[in-house]
Amino acid sequence: MKICPICGFNEGYVYDYGKEIRELEKKFTPQTRLLIRKIGKQISLSITSENNKKKYWMFLKQIERTDKRSITKGLDTFYKRGLWLEGKGFSYLAVIIKNAYKNSEKRLKIERKVNGTTPPIKEAK
Repeated sequence: MKICPICGFNEGYVYDYGKEIRELEKKFTPQTRLLIRKIGKQISLSITSENNKKKYWMFLKQIERTDKRSITKGLDTFYKRGLWLEGKGFSYLAVIIKNAYKNSEKRLKIERKVNGTTPPIKEAK
């Protein structure tokens, strides 16, 4: 192994992402962990550039502090649309998860304008 005397770079060292992945996955509930693994496998099989542990580890690091509700909704959206078949990978999925409930009040207001609301209930005289 060669270690650079100036910067300390270790040429022969290989980082073990598997260990880190297991530690990150433990932070999620079993159901969420199962969804993440299922979609991660689909992405890895469909997109060759995303088929490595480093990309999966980076994805888990991006979503580790996100709440469970956003993760579930983002994974569900990604899976229902089949976005991995269009070449969308882990970074796209992470953005979907992060923005799952962003500007939800504005979206609700726009949906009410488009779809309308139910009329108020009035008592008969």
